Amino acid sequence: MLDKVEITTSLLAYWRHELYGPLNIIQGYSDLILEEIEEDNRFSETHKFYIIPSDILRTGKDIQAIISDTLSSNILNEGNRFCNITEVRSLLEQLTVPKINFIELKASEILACSDVPINTSDVEKILRAASNLRLLLGENMVWLKSYSSPIEDRQVSKLIGKELDKNWSGNRASLFDVEKSLNEIKSHSHGKCVRAEDFKILIVDNNRSNQELLYRQLERERYSVSLAESGEDALQAVSEDNFDLILLDIVMPGLNGYQVLDRLKKGRWQHIPVIMISSLAEIESITKCIEMGAEDYLPKPFSFTLLRAKIDACLENKKLRDQEKIYVSRLALANQEIEELNKKLEAENNRL
Repeated sequence: MLDKVEITTSLLAYWRHELYGPLNIIQGYSDLILEEIEEDNRFSETHKFYIIPSDILRTGKDIQAIISDTLSSNILNEGNRFCNITEVRSLLEQLTVPKINFIELKASEILACSDVPINTSDVEKILRAASNLRLLLGENMVWLKSYSSPIEDRQVSKLIGKELDKNWSGNRASLFDVEKSLNEIKSHSHGKCVRAEDFKILIVDNNRSNQELLYRQLERERYSVSLAESGEDALQAVSEDNFDLILLDIVMPGLNGYQVLDRLKKGRWQHIPVIMISSLAEIESITKCIEMGAEDYLPKPFSFTLLRAKIDACLENKKLRDQEKIYVSRLALANQEIEELNKKLEAENNRL
């Protein structure tokens, strides 16, 4: 059993960050399945292969609302910042496990069909994500027990990583990584208009499943997409290739999103628009990113329709800025030619 501990903003952010990970996979792949069904145009909205993913997506959003409400800053009662984590965990489990059971039941129902007209690997990812979410909400919660020490926390991350699905756990962020990101907030002073195939996007996220989900969604839109699993990989990638947009996660081991954004905007890549994508929904985080030069900010879990709109807006603005630079360059060249002609004309007048 966990004793009563001081509930801090960092701890709440870390807790939400961990739970939103598999939840983002559940919602993202359900949404992707629905989009593919609608494009296929073989099933009506009353068909079971349309209804089931819709039910899973809606249930995922219900779980998100429960987690958000339960782990909100409201539990930091005035004058009483200490809380029994086990009691909060039990409440979360009580409210969410029936819904997780429902998601697993519906996903299994699809897989049990002999002739499934949708991508079964996507359904299996939903099923694994639901299992991971159940594990994170489980009684042991080894990932949350030793949160006070960065070293212990990294060891705990390795331990829970062995139990979680490897595609989801991957190079997992720890409470230390969340706190580092939040501390940087505190230390801070204050229809398509573009042709997708003409643009190249870099996705920076240490979560492999999030990477794959974004990659699949953007690839379907015909964007050229590259991947980076860390801040260091991202900086290496932009130094070797030309990108029109960067989708950047915040909480990552090593260089976090704020540090990468800072280097981008202070270096020769400041012209590349950056959209921050993170489970940190604190208004200070959004404010910090915008002040540092990010084009936009999108909290997880997110609607891909909204992300697509933000991407289109960013690329359209970049296209206009690039055109403006070309026009300014041409105007400067034209002015130079006019100046040279005026000098020749003046010399000819003097000769005459």
